[in-house]
Amino acid sequence: MHAQSSNPTPRGSLSGPDLAIVIGGALLLLGSFLPFYEIDFLGEALDWTAWSNAWSFLPLLPLAVLLGAGSVVAVALERMGRATLPARVLGRPTEQVQLVGAALVAVTMVVFVLRVPESASVAIGGWLCAAGSIAIVVGLALGRRSDASTPAAAHGAGRVAVGARTPEALAMVGGGVVVLLGSFLTVYEAGIDSPESMNAWAAEFRVLLLPVLLILIAVVPVVLAVAGVRGEPTGLAGVPWTTVRTAAAGWGALAMVCYLVGEPFVSVDGLDIELARQLGFWLMLLGSLVAAGGAIRQERSPGPVVGI
Repeated sequence: MHAQSSNPTPRGSLSGPDLAIVIGGALLLLGSFLPFYEIDFLGEALDWTAWSNAWSFLPLLPLAVLLGAGSVVAVALERMGRATLPARVLGRPTEQVQLVGAALVAVTMVVFVLRVPESASVAIGGWLCAAGSIAIVVGLALGRRSDASTPAAAHGAGRVAVGARTPEALAMVGGGVVVLLGSFLTVYEAGIDSPESMNAWAAEFRVLLLPVLLILIAVVPVVLAVAGVRGEPTGLAGVPWTTVRTAAAGWGALAMVCYLVGEPFVSVDGLDIELARQLGFWLMLLGSLVAAGGAIRQERSPGPVVGI
């Protein structure tokens, strides 16, 4: 998706930011079908794409790829004169929704690339997906118009006031604490005769830190506000903070649901590694859902006066 800028590009042509979005989308889509992770197993090279049901890829990475690719489709349709995008989506300016969505895709791809499991290495597809998702964010950021269409009051609505202890704020804080606690407890247990316990910080499950990171981004400013230290930010990169907070918490919860659906590990040449989800995983799932629910409900509140 791509909203029109203050200096609209003529129909049938692409601006510099549009080209960045198109190229980034192409790299993202191409990379998703190329090897994302690879390992050397007894001298044999094995690999998996972003669409494989392994390494916790499915369905999170396919969702991220489709979301990023949507930016390219919207740019193409708009420039070809086939579609005119609405000014607002989900009650927010379209360009803000685009930018936040693209940023979440980029964060997801970067985490999967930088936090690769110890036994695997990043292949060409992983690097292309990361580079493409970043290019989409850069293109959207450079091509967006000024934030004049968003009233100043909108940046204050839904923020947690200093010292406030609303049910929504406490839900976010409590959910964040549960997620962080769960990440240090046993998340998966492998083996039968001599089970090996692993937490979210273990070498083989570093991608579980994605929901931890996103929930902390959403919750830490709330913790400071509830504690009376300082109020939440009004915005980030021209986007109201409540939108950033809800998106981060929501994507973190979605990631945990995807980890519940997908396979966390792989089967290599008929050798199946049985993994059982443990208390830490369920605490992370529960905490992320509670934090996301609190963020959604808090966003609907009037919030403090801007500047407080």
